Amino acid sequence: TTKKPLMFLGQPTYILENLFSFDQDATLLSTDQYAVLLFDGGRWIVITSEYFCTTVTTISDIPKCLANFNPSRGDYYSYISEYSNGGTPENIPFRASLGYSESGMSVGKLGDAEFSLVCADCGGYDGLEDHCQGERLCKTEPSTRHSPSVKRCNCENGFVGPLCQTRPAEGKVMLYLEHDKSNSCSVCGENNMWNVWDLLGLYNYTCLPFPREPLLFEGGDGTTVSRQLGLHMNDTHFSVFVSNKGRFFPHENDDDDYTYDDDANELDNARELICSVQEGTSEIYSIERSNVPSDQTNIDLAVLLDNNTDSFGKIVDPGDIDCFAKSKLDENQCDGSSNLSLREVYDPSLNKTGLMRVWIQLDLQITA
Repeated sequence: TTKKPLMFLGQPTYILENLFSFDQDATLLSTDQYAVLLFDGGRWIVITSEYFCTTVTTISDIPKCLANFNPSRGDYYSYISEYSNGGTPENIPFRASLGYSESGMSVGKLGDAEFSLVCADCGGYDGLEDHCQGERLCKTEPSTRHSPSVKRCNCENGFVGPLCQTRPAEGKVMLYLEHDKSNSCSVCGENNMWNVWDLLGLYNYTCLPFPREPLLFEGGDGTTVSRQLGLHMNDTHFSVFVSNKGRFFPHENDDDDYTYDDDANELDNARELICSVQEGTSEIYSIERSNVPSDQTNIDLAVLLDNNTDSFGKIVDPGDIDCFAKSKLDENQCDGSSNLSLREVYDPSLNKTGLMRVWIQLDLQITA
């Protein structure tokens, strides 16, 4: 015997002997199982010996089994903790595995988001390594644990996760158009997770206009007041701009003459026109980002716009969105798939009531 702790990935391992084992009818089967509590690099997990080693007969067999244990097999976990950097599992919330589903075993709901464990090996695991394709990002590295080598992602700045699967910006941008009558709004974006997909903070993808088509209010003196958001991200900041440029930025669509490169060029034009401090734009919100982002920061706010020519809008709480009656818009009317499709909702020349107020709600997770 030894008094040295059994270590796994640099943290001590805890072992429970004589674990009770039951069948589906709650009949006691045996008490010769072991439960191991160990750290997998990001969470503490509880796993029973029958799932990580078939040759455990005594407690002395466990070190040999753990030497070959790959902690990516999340479908075998009994319990899993929330993320932790602590040296011990003390005072860390755990959740139980819920059972099998079509997509594997769920580990339940942790906080406000659901998590699943993925293998860190890149190069073809369930298509999850969306931004870790090819030899440029998927690198072969020597490994003493999984000899002779493993494939690991070398994430571009802003992408995090073992497969770079967490993008620099994720979440929803929702549009509420108050027209027709007070507190009655046309809404889109509530179930659209793709609005910020192209906001990468890299290459040409540093500015995202929303909506792609400018919002047009009738000013008090009969003039037209144009407003449009620009979501901007670079290595150091995430910012929200409001612009009066009145420019339509078309979106990649099914038109054979309009390509992904064309869309990239449009986003580059947006960066110059509405995502920089100049006459006709105003930066109304900003947070700093780390040089090497490692975690996500939640952005939960709304921008209120109206026909005030002297104002570029203001930040309000999402709970202040005064839309008691809602009607849903087709998502294509918001993402720039066709020019002026959004204006058709409120254009007075089409016998519609003009815009009164507009809220644009941001419910985003930004790597920072």
